[in-house]
Amino acid sequence: MTLAAEVKHHAPGRMRLRLVGPRFDPKDFRETVSSISKTHSFRRVRSNSLNRTILIEADDELSLQTALEGLTRKEILEVQAETNQSLSSQFEGIKAGVDDFIYDVTSGGLNLKRLSAILLMGLGAKQFASGNFLPAGLSLIFYGVEILNLPRTDERRER
Repeated sequence: MTLAAEVKHHAPGRMRLRLVGPRFDPKDFRETVSSISKTHSFRRVRSNSLNRTILIEADDELSLQTALEGLTRKEILEVQAETNQSLSSQFEGIKAGVDDFIYDVTSGGLNLKRLSAILLMGLGAKQFASGNFLPAGLSLIFYGVEILNLPRTDERRER
């Protein structure tokens, strides 16, 4: 079975791959790591099944790339290109987000309650992305949802 992976980090002679796809079978992951480990061009292969990553180290960049091409030809691993954005495109995205946020605040479309919920759920999503599902990720998201479900202050005074 061929597993798809994207390049998360890449340095000369070293590459971290993360398996992508909706389904994850630990058995297929172990078999793939075992097949990669048998490649003699690699100095070291380490894996982490919790975050679906494989760290591959070779003596030099040429042997790393040659061995990865061999794994692709043998249909063991399908490596996708790096998805990292350039620094300037990241900056433009942040700048556009800040502009939208300032517009929402100045137009009155965003109140403190909604802002707090958005921030908490965003931090929770970031924890999820970094692999910290419990308790950090879920707790932050649940706190954000609870803030959205709180009655407004004038509704609380009536009780």
